[in-house]
Amino acid sequence: MHPWLYPIYLATQWLLPGSLLRGVSLVQHTGMLVSVIPVAYIVRKVFPGWRWWIVPASFLVALHPHFLYYSDQVLAEAFFLMATIWTMAGWVAWTTDAHPVTRLRFVRFLYFLIPLACVILLKPSGRMFWPGVVAALLLAGQWRALRWPHYTALALLLIVTPTVGKSSQGTRLLYTSTFPMTQLDTDLHRELKAEIAPMVKEARRDLRRFYRNDSDVKDFLEKPERYRPDLKLWVDLDQSEDEKRQEKVYWELAMEGLLHQPHLIPVMIFDKIVSSHVKGIKLDRFLGIYQAERMAQKYYYPGLSKERPELLRKLFGLPEGPLPEMAWFQSEVAPHPSGSLRTWFMNFCAGFEERLQMVHRTEEPKTRAIQDSITVVGVLTLIGLLASFLPAYLKTLGAISLMSLSYLCGVFAVGSTNPRFLVPIEPWTLLLLLFPGAVVFGWIRRRKSAGTA
Repeated sequence: MHPWLYPIYLATQWLLPGSLLRGVSLVQHTGMLVSVIPVAYIVRKVFPGWRWWIVPASFLVALHPHFLYYSDQVLAEAFFLMATIWTMAGWVAWTTDAHPVTRLRFVRFLYFLIPLACVILLKPSGRMFWPGVVAALLLAGQWRALRWPHYTALALLLIVTPTVGKSSQGTRLLYTSTFPMTQLDTDLHRELKAEIAPMVKEARRDLRRFYRNDSDVKDFLEKPERYRPDLKLWVDLDQSEDEKRQEKVYWELAMEGLLHQPHLIPVMIFDKIVSSHVKGIKLDRFLGIYQAERMAQKYYYPGLSKERPELLRKLFGLPEGPLPEMAWFQSEVAPHPSGSLRTWFMNFCAGFEERLQMVHRTEEPKTRAIQDSITVVGVLTLIGLLASFLPAYLKTLGAISLMSLSYLCGVFAVGSTNPRFLVPIEPWTLLLLLFPGAVVFGWIRRRKSAGTA
C-alpha cells in the first residue's frame, strides 16, 4: 500500500472551492508557523537558561529556507517535518511530567503517540524511527511508565507500519545502496551479475563519489529498458512484471553484498549523510521561476492541458471553459520573476545555508579527490549531540537524539543521497547547535549561585 495519510489530506482540499495550490500552500505555511511552538516548548523544558535561547531557536526554525521551500510544495515532506517536530515535543511533554500519577495516564502518552503515528503513516521512511523509539524507552527508563494501554497502542501502530509503502521499492533502493558490494564471483544470479560487472567495478573504483551521486544506478534499476537497453537479462527481468521475482533478486543481491562486506555499511551511511548535507537544495528551487519553467515541459502544461484539463482547473481554481495559454499559468506561478526582492531572497537562502554548513567539501581539480573538513557549526553540533546524552538530559534531548540517529541511519542505509531526507531532523540539529552554549550558560550560573551561597 502506498502512503495514504497525505492523499487523504489532498482529497479534503480537492473538495473545497478555489485553487488547490493556494489552499495547500496556506495550510502548510500556517502549519509550519504553528510548529515553531513545539520547538520553543522543547527549549523551555530542556535548555538551561531557556529565556536566552528560546528566541534564537524559534527564529532558526521559522526562517530556515528548507522549511520555507517544503511548505510551498505539494509533497508529504511538509507534514512529515511538522509531525516529527510535534513527536519530539510530545516526548518531552510526556517524560518531563513530574507528577508520578499523571505520567502514567494514557492521555499524556498520546501527546507523543499521535504525532508519531502521523510520522509513520505519512511516509515509508517514518518506520526508521522505530529502533530509536525502542532505544529511548529503554535507555531513558520510560518503559517503567508503560501499562497495557500503552503497549496495545504501540503494538497496533507497529502492525500498521508495514502497510505504508511498497516493499519492491524498498528492496530496489537497498540494492542501489549496496550496488558496489555486489559479489561478482559467486554463483547467485551469475548471469545477471555478468551483465552489470563493468558498472559494479566502476562504482567500486571510488565509493565516495558513487555515494555522492548514485542516480545512474538508481535510474537503471528502476527502468533498465530506458537507461540500459543493452543489458537484455535486466530488461527481461523488468518487463516480466513479476514483482515478487524482481524483489527477490534485488533482496538476495543486496543481502549477499552486505554479509560479505559489513564493514562498508557505516562508511556508506556516513558518506551519504555528508553528501546529502553538502549537496543541499538547489537555490533555484526556492523561486517561482523554476516552477514556471517546468510548466513548459511536456508532462506539465502541454500534457495536462490535453489529457487532464480538469486537474489544471482545480489546481489554479479556474472555471469551466477553455484553458488560458501557458504564459498565464507561468505568470501565476512566478508573478515577479525578476527584481530586487528575488535577488534578496536568493542571497538570504544562500547565506543561511552557507552559515549552517557543518561540513566543508573541496574537490581536487586534477585528481577529483574529495576532501571534507568539519566547520565550527559542525563541531558545536557534535558537542551538542554528546551533551544530549549527559544524565541530566538523556531522558529528553538524549532520547530525541536516539530517534533522530535511528532515522538517519535507517533512511540512508536504504535510500539514496538526497538532501530532502535530512529535512525532518534538521530542527533537532539546530537545537544541538545551540545546546552547548545553553549547557555552559547553566554551568556558569550554578557556579555563581554556589559562590554566593
